Amino acid sequence: KIEAATGKVIFNSHVFNGWATSAAFSPDDKMVVVAGGDPSSVLLDNEGGLIDHVNDHTSSYESTSQFSPDGKYLLHEDNQNVQLVSIDNNKRLLTIDSISMFTKQRFSPDGRYIITGGQKTVKVWSVVTRELVQRVTVETDFPTNIGMSRDAKHFFCFDGFASTLWVWETENGKLVRKTDCLSWAGFASDQENLVTISLKGLYNLS
Repeated sequence: KIEAATGKVIFNSHVFNGWATSAAFSPDDKMVVVAGGDPSSVLLDNEGGLIDHVNDHTSSYESTSQFSPDGKYLLHEDNQNVQLVSIDNNKRLLTIDSISMFTKQRFSPDGRYIITGGQKTVKVWSVVTRELVQRVTVETDFPTNIGMSRDAKHFFCFDGFASTLWVWETENGKLVRKTDCLSWAGFASDQENLVTISLKGLYNLS
């Protein structure tokens, strides 16, 4: 952990045994989750102390972990599946199988949903019920970015290789926008407006 303003090393933890491929802070900055080649992700306090080993994954391939917006769950990914894990009891609540190494996954801004994209599909899962609530087909195996609006009414997928953005309504899966010839697309910090970049410039798609 390094202080951004000064570059000072705050702690250097050695509790992780494999190579580390991702690290993420909890929303309250009190915990850090580190994932990678170790058989499990590790949960650290803000001084580098070990809190727990979480989610022993079934693959030795590089993995990522991220906190839910409320800090109650971890979303863990390896080259076999995506798993929703409760931080309180280290219990696996949801396992999404048949995931490729190019799959993207993310919590919605309000933490109520999980969005996954890959293998020509984008799926929306409910964190509360653990059920699949929406599934759409998309013309890409390699999503560059996925996400959901703050009000959870829309979700999107962007493929940087095909330079294409798709936007759907969450309630019925209706495609409401498809835009080509883009270099990048993603939500602005307000999670309400989509920002796109192309050779013609930067635009907001509200």
